[in-house]
Amino acid sequence: MNNIIEELRSVANQFDFSQLEIVTDLFDRSDSKKFVGFAAGRMGFSLKAFMMRLNHLGYESYMIGDTNFPRLDSSSIVFISSSSGETESNILYAKQAVQCGAKTVLFTSNENSTLAGICEVIILYPTIDSNQLMKTVYEQFTFLLFDYISSQIVEKQNLDLNLIENNHSISE
Repeated sequence: MNNIIEELRSVANQFDFSQLEIVTDLFDRSDSKKFVGFAAGRMGFSLKAFMMRLNHLGYESYMIGDTNFPRLDSSSIVFISSSSGETESNILYAKQAVQCGAKTVLFTSNENSTLAGICEVIILYPTIDSNQLMKTVYEQFTFLLFDYISSQIVEKQNLDLNLIENNHSISE
């Protein structure tokens, strides 16, 4: 367990947190925006958790595959999470989002990827030599990163914690 925590600490210590300001600035209550997420596999699970948390914070948010997934347009903010930046389904979705006029924000470790060439905003996290399976460290890091972004939104927007708790499902 300590090795996993040290790897996450290593990624976090190398991460440029100032790049997140552009993300938290997207959450302005005066605008009517739809937040949507595109990701696959375990990266998708971390982004899905973020979309759920945005709903708790009172934002209209969806994940690809949701039965009520909205039509994308210029009011859409699309978050894409792909450590490689080469996930084929995400590339297709990103192209469609751009064609609809949506703002695209990519979370990746590959600044030279196909998705990085498509998306408007790139949030780049560092790569490390990991002893974990495949890309596990990036899946873990993005889960924590999205929780950090959520806390920054709460702070920046001065959101009411009672409102957030009341948006959390009690049917589980």
